[in-house]
Amino acid sequence: MATKVSDVKKKKSLPNDRSLKKNSQKKHRRKYGANQNHSKEGTEENQGDVGIKGSKETFSLKTVMDLKRETDSVAEKAYSFINWAYNTNAGSGGLTKFHGNNIATYTPPADQKTEAFNSEVNKYKNRSPEIVCLDQSRVLLPVDDKNSSDYIHANHITFENFDRPYIATQLPLEETRVDFWRMVVSQEVDTIIALFDPSADTKSKPITPATATTPPTPNTPTSFSTTPPKKTSNRRTFLRIFRRKKQKEQKEKDKDGSPDESVMSRLSFDSAEATSYWPLSVNRYLTCGPYFINTRKVELPGKKFWAPTIYSIEIVEENCANATFVKILNYANWTSQKKPCSPRIVISLIQHIRMIDPLQKGKVVVHCDNGVNRTSALIFCDVILQRIYNDLDFDVVELCRELRNQRASSFQDPFYFVYSIYAVATYIMKRGGTRANPKFDTIYTQFSLLREQIRREFGIEQKDSRERTSG
Repeated sequence: MATKVSDVKKKKSLPNDRSLKKNSQKKHRRKYGANQNHSKEGTEENQGDVGIKGSKETFSLKTVMDLKRETDSVAEKAYSFINWAYNTNAGSGGLTKFHGNNIATYTPPADQKTEAFNSEVNKYKNRSPEIVCLDQSRVLLPVDDKNSSDYIHANHITFENFDRPYIATQLPLEETRVDFWRMVVSQEVDTIIALFDPSADTKSKPITPATATTPPTPNTPTSFSTTPPKKTSNRRTFLRIFRRKKQKEQKEKDKDGSPDESVMSRLSFDSAEATSYWPLSVNRYLTCGPYFINTRKVELPGKKFWAPTIYSIEIVEENCANATFVKILNYANWTSQKKPCSPRIVISLIQHIRMIDPLQKGKVVVHCDNGVNRTSALIFCDVILQRIYNDLDFDVVELCRELRNQRASSFQDPFYFVYSIYAVATYIMKRGGTRANPKFDTIYTQFSLLREQIRREFGIEQKDSRERTSG
């Protein structure tokens, strides 16, 4: 006898993963509200192009500063800053003239002495005789039986209501590399921001392989045919034939004594590493006085042109069992001869600093060539952003003068002051989150005009950065 379908007890279907996820989301919305998301502090949509992806979550300046919600007063400060920048730049001479009238002519008080800088025994440690090092804020190196001098061309940079301790310094000379690592170890530095190209000094020098006795001459391979290869039905066969031709061509180059491209690149890399004060590749070692420097890891920026290369460095001092670990953030495309191609460069560096040390307890060393222009731009941007998003009042001129009271000749080039203002304004607009403010349309229009004026005057955000003669 056939059993009717209605007589069969229907089994309750077990909930699948999708239904369980929906139920948990409903409970989460009932408990915390529909518009809140506690899994992440923000999404890439409201962070713009300045988010940094970590291994498991998205980091941003908003996340690491623990700013859960922007208040109306914070939005008002952010918009007031853009309004000030636009009105100042729209005036006669713009921000460049503002820099000349209020910052370039300012000098530290007369009681700020430079005795250590002017000392005859320390003159060889200064990269430029025009960039003085103030005694009141300079870093004092530990003195012992082997090291009798406490001088290094470096200054502590601190601000009121600003937790991050910075050290602004110059690019270490070959004679001062030991002093530089003494400072890093003694000051318990966590991060080093290196705004220079380690291979810049080797680009103009011709590099020849050690095995070549005469300068290499262009050599046209005799076995290479200019006619296209025969078509084959099998792609693997074609690639195998092509690979054999390339190998044969390379063997003939070796016989003729022409340098291999890999040898040339390796020699160029070795020369660049010789001008750097840390090893540029993994498992490379460098002995600098009593310090043993080892590069344990290298994180390349990939396709993000504004991201730095991150080196994980281990420092072991002679007769010391404990090692010091630091991160070096090297952005090699921002040199003294080139303009930064985007404001995202300095924003990305600040975000990396926050990501490495979110509690802001470790000291950060920043240097470019002389430590007064690119270095000042990064520190100034970090201070301004902290002031705005911590709802603190500030004055741009007073902050610049306070910076000069600690690191003389800061913002020597007006371009870097204008670039810092533009970078802060760009971050405010890309961060978003305050579009409901009725002033948003007006401020966005002002920012767009400010951006076009700065781009037209300085050539920022062009594909090929124009050369500069100072910085």
